[in-house]
Amino acid sequence: MRVTGKVTKVLWRNYSSQVGNNHIVQIATRGGTETIAGRFPMLRAGEIITVEVDENTDPKQVATWKFEIYHTLDSLRQILKQVKGIGEKTASEIINQIARKKGLTTTYWLLEDFIPILEEMNFPNKSEVIRLLQLYSIADEIGAVLGQYTSTREFLNAAKRIIEDDRVDEVKNNYYLLVDYVFNCPIHRLDEYMRTQLSFKIDSPERIEAFIKYTLNSFARQKKITKVNVTDFIRLMQYRSKLDVKTIKDTLDELNGGSVIYDGHYVSSYNIRKMEEECAQRLNEISNAQIKHHIDEHFLHSLIQKYSPFPLDDLQINAIKESFYNKVHLITGGPGTGKSTVLSIIYKIAMALGYNPIVLTPTGKAADRLKDVGAKTVHFTLGWDGRECRKTIHNDFIILDEASMLDLETFWNLLTHTDETPTLVIVGDANQLQPVDAGCVFYDMIKSKRFAVTVLKDIYRQGTGSKIIELAGRVMKRDLGRMLALLKDSKEIIVLNKSRNPQGVLLKLYSRLYEANPHGSFVILTPLRNEGLKYSATNINNKLKKLNGPKRVMCVENDYTRQVYNGETGYIARMSSDTISVNFGDKLVEYTPLDYDIYIDYAYAMTVHKAQGSEYDIVILPLFYEHVKYWTPKLLYTAITRTKKKLVLIVDSNLTNFLSNILYKREIQPVSYFAECLEQFDREEVCNIES
Repeated sequence: MRVTGKVTKVLWRNYSSQVGNNHIVQIATRGGTETIAGRFPMLRAGEIITVEVDENTDPKQVATWKFEIYHTLDSLRQILKQVKGIGEKTASEIINQIARKKGLTTTYWLLEDFIPILEEMNFPNKSEVIRLLQLYSIADEIGAVLGQYTSTREFLNAAKRIIEDDRVDEVKNNYYLLVDYVFNCPIHRLDEYMRTQLSFKIDSPERIEAFIKYTLNSFARQKKITKVNVTDFIRLMQYRSKLDVKTIKDTLDELNGGSVIYDGHYVSSYNIRKMEEECAQRLNEISNAQIKHHIDEHFLHSLIQKYSPFPLDDLQINAIKESFYNKVHLITGGPGTGKSTVLSIIYKIAMALGYNPIVLTPTGKAADRLKDVGAKTVHFTLGWDGRECRKTIHNDFIILDEASMLDLETFWNLLTHTDETPTLVIVGDANQLQPVDAGCVFYDMIKSKRFAVTVLKDIYRQGTGSKIIELAGRVMKRDLGRMLALLKDSKEIIVLNKSRNPQGVLLKLYSRLYEANPHGSFVILTPLRNEGLKYSATNINNKLKKLNGPKRVMCVENDYTRQVYNGETGYIARMSSDTISVNFGDKLVEYTPLDYDIYIDYAYAMTVHKAQGSEYDIVILPLFYEHVKYWTPKLLYTAITRTKKKLVLIVDSNLTNFLSNILYKREIQPVSYFAECLEQFDREEVCNIES
């Protein structure tokens, strides 16, 4: 018996066994609810599946299954209207021609089935329509393979890159290649699909290489380890892939010098290793180059006084001076210690001395905060579209802000696309979160002690008596006793301990703030975005988007065409079937539905990573026990320091135990070839100013 339905509940699952059932789920069909058992990729509620079942068993045993995403002629109409030159009238004419030619009504079709039909027809911008259909079709296929473990945005981005690389047929024949295109690809879902639907064997070369790439990526991105001890690597590989040690080592030998570098003791990604070595070489070249403008200390001090908006402390003055006495200088400090002020003064003095300075940031939101010095994103300045850089930086004095967010690839692109040996001033908060992608550039450079470092300590923004800033500092010192005292005795910090209905309290609190001021400066921060997890940013956004009023959204990818950057927030001003207008405060931007899916997401709640570089009057932190394993001291520190006025903690368990689990959690230290290369530097003198 064939059954098609939507998964409503996962009753049981088990991934430890390589044979037999691994799921029992409930699905909603036209005839009611069915309980089925079978071996699937990791299913989630909301997915639609077609199965062949034995109706004589209880629960009904699945023999075969298939994921497919179907569309109607109306779906095609909406895609047609996204193409410039095709409006409602032309779209309807094309749809009517298809219906007459093929006798179609509202039957469900795969998008790729429309392509040969449209190729026989004549209408404006046909090639662009075919390109869009191919893009959506590949995105649908990726969606069927990876399911709801990956967002629509990631499906579309992956599909776009696959088309650009001309690998459509190659990927369709080997979906294991999706590990090259989908960030944090859900490997177990992909693997189960490949083995059950396409009959790939457990020891197939394509499968083993995919698991090796995925495991190296997880070490590099999640643990910030790019030089992986082979014993640790094999242990994780065995756990994930169920392969034996010999097979893994033999494959590493075969791939050595290709996609991996393996010397018998350590294993790393070839591409990452190459970037690490080239970054270190370039830094060595820059740090040993001659300073372009030598300046008298008294004259420099007079310039500091001239451009300072208010009196500076000794560390701030030293931070400015060392930026002109060293080719590479690192400035770090917590929130409110004057990093932005110091950066601005350095920029103005560099201009006065005849340098050609530029201020760069990893994100558009960070660049927007430094408009007064003309800050730009690294991506925009390099003409980097995520795949290649089309521009070269000619500036001889580069100031890089929000450096804790700087990943290895971004830094590599920056260093290898400058045509001089510029002075580098790198500014950030070393206690904040490490980058989402591979590498801990700022951390490694500070730890190497090969560069001049100034640590700013005194807090000015919230004032020296700020309980919020003190709380953040106590997180990094692991001082649980003082943290609990601050949480009990502070007007700036509110703790709501609601064990019965924490999510209801969270939603009600946000709703009240929203009703009072839909455009107010407040946000919910969580450690997770994933839509399949309870209380994740996506989960909360899906509930809060039903609020009456302007829909809060944010840009999640740099959009250079519209000059809207990652992290910028706004609200939906207008919405129609073919255009969505978003108000970003100083500009009204229009999106097609496709571009909206790629660039825009809801912003009632967001991850702490996404909020990094932003500030809000009120930050709400749901400290739910279900998420305790995802919180780290740095994540909590970064979340707390996003607020300027009020911090609200909503807790569903014992707060002391919750915080203890975070503070005393063993943190994995980054390990990289980049750091190893920095240790080989040969410099006569290194300044390290900390007091």
